[in-house]
Amino acid sequence: MRELGMCIGSFENEEKQREITSLIKQAGFNACFTGYERDDAAARMACEVAQKTGLRIDSIHAPFDGINHMWLPGEEGDEILSRLIKSIDVCADYGIDQAVVHLSSGWNSPQVNDLGTARYDQLVNHAIKKGVKVAFENLRKLANVAYAMERYSNNSEVGFCWDSGHELCYTKQVEFLPIFGDRLCCVHLHDNLGILSGDQHMLPFDGKRDWQRAATLLKSTGYQGPIMLENGHDPRFYSDLSYEQFLERAYNSAVKIRQLMGE
Repeated sequence: MRELGMCIGSFENEEKQREITSLIKQAGFNACFTGYERDDAAARMACEVAQKTGLRIDSIHAPFDGINHMWLPGEEGDEILSRLIKSIDVCADYGIDQAVVHLSSGWNSPQVNDLGTARYDQLVNHAIKKGVKVAFENLRKLANVAYAMERYSNNSEVGFCWDSGHELCYTKQVEFLPIFGDRLCCVHLHDNLGILSGDQHMLPFDGKRDWQRAATLLKSTGYQGPIMLENGHDPRFYSDLSYEQFLERAYNSAVKIRQLMGE
């Protein structure tokens, strides 16, 4: 049966990391993804704890703070490229198949250019050498994803990560799966109220997303990966739930998506 997954953060100490990760496992999830958020040591600790807990790590979310500098001259661009490469190395060291990568941030992100393309080429080539797939994620700019999918159209090591929440609040008139579904290799599933730039990361079925439509499109792509949620215990929406209750509700929402896919 298809795996169900939940994102896990990286925390300040191993005890907290172990506590949160264990609760996710106990809730019924058997897969996860984590992020390269603060530094290399934190990411590696999160991976080690997840694997010891029995969660399969489907991907690492590569760093995205300062991602626009990838397209700009200067040391900041070189630094974010270095961090992206380090996240690929973490994937390789822990046997994680893929890294999720952003191409831009904000509405006024830099235009695609030769400098940024050269940096992303360097990242992709490093990932290929390490046996790690790069999954480019949809945000505000359809053209950026289209550019990456076309540039790396002959690279099976480059794929697409579909973020359901980003689509709903950033590009409501665009459905990414009919366009890039043949490149789909991972998903980040969450909900929101469909307000422009309202990336609220609510649990599926708590917002305005049509999950029957989403499930139908997911199934049509032939995607075989986990139903992967990208949610946190946000007090704006879930202050009345304990963390355990929140995870129970999250797990039930993932099961419902799987059922809508006919599984």
